[in-house]
Amino acid sequence: GKWLDVSNKDQYQQAMSSLRSLTPAKGTSLEKAFISMSGFERRPDNVFLITDGLPTQGIRPPRSNTIDGNARLKLFNQALQRLPRGIPVNVILEPMEGDPMAAAALWQLAQRSKGAFMSPSKDWP
Repeated sequence: GKWLDVSNKDQYQQAMSSLRSLTPAKGTSLEKAFISMSGFERRPDNVFLITDGLPTQGIRPPRSNTIDGNARLKLFNQALQRLPRGIPVNVILEPMEGDPMAAAALWQLAQRSKGAFMSPSKDWP
């Protein structure tokens, strides 16, 4: 819930170092990400969503280790209800097989929110 000052070099480098040390594991919750935006004193004026597909979790961790495409789309639609209005969402969709509904759903999110959508090819630098 706290904004960082990008002109503070030490703070910026510490944040980047922390991000680089993160390894994705145990699924993703877009709903939690959108809820966290409400905790800021000032709303974000832009969101950059870097993802490889639709979410695999909602508010609570799943009961099972697997999830199908329809359930992922349902979690995505639940998350959209938590997105504060008027914030452009710019989506960078990393290539991943096995999530055929992701590109269309995320493109629509970018379009509806007046954001941008990009999906680089696997061989993009």
